[in-house]
Amino acid sequence: MLVLFALLAASALLTTAAAEAERPPRPLFERIVKTKKIAPGLLYTKIIEKKIPRRTFVLRIDLRKAITLDVTLSKSRPSARRDPSSRGS
Repeated sequence: MLVLFALLAASALLTTAAAEAERPPRPLFERIVKTKKIAPGLLYTKIIEKKIPRRTFVLRIDLRKAITLDVTLSKSRPSARRDPSSRGS
């Protein structure tokens, strides 16, 4: 009886190890990458790494195409740099 139990336990361990070996290794940091075409010659990419946590935003411009880019800021400084008391509700 003890020998039968040992054989069953060994086969279960070997089956689990074989299943683990067949599975491709997971990357250390999984990334979520989303790319969106905003205009001809302008690509916006968002890369999210949840374990770090880090978010990367990439704006890729193809300079071979004619493109204009307009940028505006809220008031004189970005809101993250202002005091909480000066922000509106």
